[in-house]
Amino acid sequence: DALPISASPDADDLADWTARAGDAVDTAERAAGDESAGGGSDAAAATRLADAELAACAAYVVFVARRWRDAAAEFASGRAVNRAGADAEVEGSNGVEDAERRRALRVLGDATATALARLVGGDGAIAFRRRSGAARAATLRATLRVVEHASAAAVRVKTASGTGDTELGDWSASVVGAVTTNAVTVFAVLGQEFCLLHEHARWRASGAGGDVLHDDDDAPSPPPPLTPELETALARAAANASTTGGVAEDRAGPTAADSDFLLERMEECHVLLLHALNALRRHVSSASGGDHRSESRDPAEAAASGGVTRGALPFVVAPGVAALISPTTAAFLHPRFPFRTKLRRRALRLVAAAATVARRAANRAEDTESVAEARAVAEALRDHAWPALRFLLEADHPAPPPPPAG
Repeated sequence: DALPISASPDADDLADWTARAGDAVDTAERAAGDESAGGGSDAAAATRLADAELAACAAYVVFVARRWRDAAAEFASGRAVNRAGADAEVEGSNGVEDAERRRALRVLGDATATALARLVGGDGAIAFRRRSGAARAATLRATLRVVEHASAAAVRVKTASGTGDTELGDWSASVVGAVTTNAVTVFAVLGQEFCLLHEHARWRASGAGGDVLHDDDDAPSPPPPLTPELETALARAAANASTTGGVAEDRAGPTAADSDFLLERMEECHVLLLHALNALRRHVSSASGGDHRSESRDPAEAAASGGVTRGALPFVVAPGVAALISPTTAAFLHPRFPFRTKLRRRALRLVAAAATVARRAANRAEDTESVAEARAVAEALRDHAWPALRFLLEADHPAPPPPPAG
């Protein structure tokens, strides 16, 4: 039964509502796909309904992640009060409340990871691959916000748990890992599509994909095949162009529509990646695992509330940073991929922010956890970012030829 409007939803309610929102998105997108494939007259209306359901689901996912962050703050505050000392009766009551907060933490954290995985479409981001335009932008915005909220929650849980409750800290780190993996998968999809679309657009522009004849020696090699989702979207764009008539059909028909689709989709991927890399750079630079603008500047007040002082934030590596410095991030820097200069700069700024935070955290010799997190980031940079950057520098600034012998 529906809750009354005045009731405040608990963790179980939010998890259930988010699961229902995911079901609604799956149903609406399936119906929209069937209408588009069958050329039904209600295809446009079905697509609008699917976009509306997706926007609602994305808002639910972000809201649950934010509630997880807030629940982690309440949990940390309760732990701080317990550590402050109390009489036996109050201490027993606090123990019950701590157990309730702990349970809410787990429900909300698991719901966050599950909901985001459904939103993007699982390990392969299948649902994200099938979307385009505003639907992709909504999914990406929600993913970035969930990464920030989840990282902030993990920081608070780790601060409150200390060394005596490693199980809860490990669980929160696993949730952040799952969320970050989904985000990196979305970036990988965008990067892969940009490269494929770039190669196909260049191949068509050379005339190899049209009516221009080439000698066998001069004919450019065909690009790798598009993904099934891109092939479906391309076929739909060509079908729409062939049925609209008018100027587009008189000019070149589906061939012109194909080229327009390739360029528009490629630009879409580029813009979304620019936004994502910029948001992640800000997130990593905050070195706090999220938005801590409401945290206290006073160490005593922060200790009483379970918060973290702003002065300590630059020395905390946000959970999930090592996972963000992945082969996908390195690919944005590698010269073998046709990413634009502006995108490479954004990726380089993200790498530089991670290196800076890791260096500062490594200087905290008294904090073994910060040193361990900094070491994980340093290893990710060593294994992924630095080799790609070395190849990029060699391509942009080749070494001078050796002097002639003698």
